[in-house]
Amino acid sequence: MSQSVDNKVLVTGAGGFIGRIVAEYLGHAGYDVTGLIRTLPKGKLPFKYFAHDLVHPLQISEHFDAIVHTVASVGYDYDFQTFKANNIDATANMAEFAKAKGIDRFIYLSSTSAYGRVEGGESK
Repeated sequence: MSQSVDNKVLVTGAGGFIGRIVAEYLGHAGYDVTGLIRTLPKGKLPFKYFAHDLVHPLQISEHFDAIVHTVASVGYDYDFQTFKANNIDATANMAEFAKAKGIDRFIYLSSTSAYGRVEGGESK
Protein backbone atom coordinates (compact mmCIF):
# COMPACT_ATOMS: atom_id res chain seq x y z
CA MET A 1 0.00 0.00 0.00
CA SER A 2 1.37 3.35 -0.98
CA GLN A 3 0.84 6.03 1.66
CA SER A 4 0.28 8.77 -0.92
CA VAL A 5 -2.67 6.97 -2.53
CA ASP A 6 -4.05 4.56 0.06
CA ASN A 7 -4.03 6.42 3.32
CA LYS A 8 -7.29 5.41 5.08
CA VAL A 9 -7.17 1.88 6.45
CA LEU A 10 -9.82 -0.01 8.41
CA VAL A 11 -8.37 -2.68 10.69
CA THR A 12 -10.94 -5.17 11.96
CA GLY A 13 -10.21 -7.00 15.18
CA ALA A 14 -8.19 -4.02 16.36
CA GLY A 15 -8.94 -4.85 19.98
CA GLY A 16 -7.25 -8.25 19.65
CA PHE A 17 -3.61 -9.22 19.82
CA ILE A 18 -2.69 -9.20 16.11
CA GLY A 19 -5.20 -6.52 15.05
CA ARG A 20 -3.95 -4.04 17.62
CA ILE A 21 -0.32 -4.59 16.59
CA VAL A 22 -1.24 -4.10 12.91
CA ALA A 23 -3.27 -0.95 13.67
CA GLU A 24 -0.50 0.56 15.79
CA TYR A 25 2.15 -0.27 13.19
CA LEU A 26 0.15 1.30 10.36
CA GLY A 27 -0.53 4.38 12.49
CA HIS A 28 3.19 4.80 13.23
CA ALA A 29 3.89 4.37 9.50
CA GLY A 30 1.67 7.38 8.72
CA TYR A 31 -1.59 5.74 7.71
CA ASP A 32 -4.95 7.11 8.84
CA VAL A 33 -6.11 4.06 10.82
CA THR A 34 -9.58 3.31 12.09
CA GLY A 35 -9.96 0.23 14.24
CA LEU A 36 -13.06 -1.88 14.40
CA ILE A 37 -13.47 -3.72 17.68
CA ARG A 38 -16.21 -5.99 19.02
CA THR A 39 -16.46 -4.46 22.49
CA LEU A 40 -15.23 -1.19 23.92
CA PRO A 41 -11.76 -1.50 25.45
CA LYS A 42 -10.99 -1.05 29.13
CA GLY A 43 -8.14 1.33 28.34
CA LYS A 44 -7.41 3.88 25.65
CA LEU A 45 -6.30 2.69 22.22
CA PRO A 46 -3.70 4.73 20.31
CA PHE A 47 -5.91 5.04 17.21
CA LYS A 48 -9.52 5.98 16.50
CA TYR A 49 -11.97 3.12 16.63
CA PHE A 50 -15.60 2.10 16.81
CA ALA A 51 -17.35 -0.96 18.18
CA HIS A 52 -19.31 -3.35 15.98
CA ASP A 53 -19.84 -7.12 16.02
CA LEU A 54 -19.19 -8.37 12.49
CA VAL A 55 -21.65 -11.24 12.81
CA HIS A 56 -23.92 -8.40 11.65
CA PRO A 57 -23.22 -6.66 8.31
CA LEU A 58 -21.29 -3.41 8.58
CA GLN A 59 -23.20 -0.35 7.38
CA ILE A 60 -21.20 2.85 7.64
CA SER A 61 -20.71 5.66 5.15
CA GLU A 62 -17.03 6.36 5.83
CA HIS A 63 -14.66 5.59 2.94
CA PHE A 64 -11.55 3.45 3.34
CA ASP A 65 -8.80 2.77 0.82
CA ALA A 66 -7.96 -0.62 2.30
CA ILE A 67 -9.17 -3.15 4.86
CA VAL A 68 -6.96 -5.37 7.01
CA HIS A 69 -9.28 -8.06 8.37
CA THR A 70 -7.97 -9.78 11.49
CA VAL A 71 -11.26 -10.78 13.17
CA ALA A 72 -11.36 -14.36 14.43
CA SER A 73 -12.31 -16.59 17.30
CA VAL A 74 -9.04 -18.18 18.29
CA GLY A 75 -8.83 -21.49 20.06
CA TYR A 76 -11.31 -24.30 20.39
CA ASP A 77 -13.44 -23.18 23.31
CA TYR A 78 -16.35 -22.26 21.02
CA ASP A 79 -19.27 -24.29 19.75
CA PHE A 80 -19.35 -24.60 15.96
CA GLN A 81 -22.13 -22.00 15.43
CA THR A 82 -20.21 -19.35 17.40
CA PHE A 83 -16.97 -20.25 15.66
CA LYS A 84 -18.68 -20.07 12.25
CA ALA A 85 -20.34 -16.72 13.04
CA ASN A 86 -17.12 -15.11 14.32
CA ASN A 87 -14.89 -16.43 11.54
CA ILE A 88 -16.76 -17.38 8.37
CA ASP A 89 -19.81 -15.12 8.59
CA ALA A 90 -17.82 -12.10 9.85
CA THR A 91 -15.33 -12.49 6.99
CA ALA A 92 -18.14 -12.83 4.44
CA ASN A 93 -19.77 -9.68 5.86
CA MET A 94 -16.51 -7.74 5.51
CA ALA A 95 -15.94 -9.02 1.97
CA GLU A 96 -19.46 -7.87 1.04
CA PHE A 97 -18.80 -4.48 2.65
CA ALA A 98 -15.56 -4.11 0.68
CA LYS A 99 -17.29 -5.09 -2.56
CA ALA A 100 -20.20 -2.68 -1.98
CA LYS A 101 -17.78 0.19 -1.21
CA GLY A 102 -15.44 -0.59 -4.11
CA ILE A 103 -12.50 -1.34 -1.82
CA ASP A 104 -10.19 -3.60 -3.77
CA ARG A 105 -7.41 -3.84 -1.20
CA PHE A 106 -8.55 -6.47 1.30
CA ILE A 107 -5.90 -8.17 3.40
CA TYR A 108 -7.08 -11.18 5.38
CA LEU A 109 -5.09 -12.58 8.30
CA SER A 110 -6.01 -15.91 9.82
CA SER A 111 -4.77 -17.96 12.74
CA THR A 112 -3.69 -21.52 13.28
CA SER A 113 -7.18 -22.17 14.64
CA ALA A 114 -8.32 -22.33 11.01
CA TYR A 115 -6.76 -25.79 10.80
CA GLY A 116 -9.09 -27.13 13.47
CA ARG A 117 -8.38 -29.47 16.31
CA VAL A 118 -6.34 -32.57 15.58
CA GLU A 119 -7.58 -35.50 17.61
CA GLY A 120 -4.88 -37.91 18.74
CA GLY A 121 -2.09 -35.85 17.18
CA GLU A 122 1.34 -35.82 18.74
CA SER A 123 3.06 -32.66 19.94
CA LYS A 124 6.62 -32.21 18.74
